[in-house]
Amino acid sequence: MRALTVPALVGVGELDMPDFFEGGAGLSDELGAGEVAVLPDAGHLAPLEQPEAFRALLLDFVGRLPA
Repeated sequence: MRALTVPALVGVGELDMPDFFEGGAGLSDELGAGEVAVLPDAGHLAPLEQPEAFRALLLDFVGRLPA
């Protein structure tokens, strides 16, 4: 049973540790967020390592939210 019913974006860095991919997948499942977004050429601090890719991902997500 899901506790939250809000849109969620779950992402991981492509170069992060395998357990973060597993955690991201589990969180995405719990939230019903769909696929986990993977930020290329980024590790654990993906938004800091790839700010433009993170920005594009976030703006795309926000742009698809219902009004």
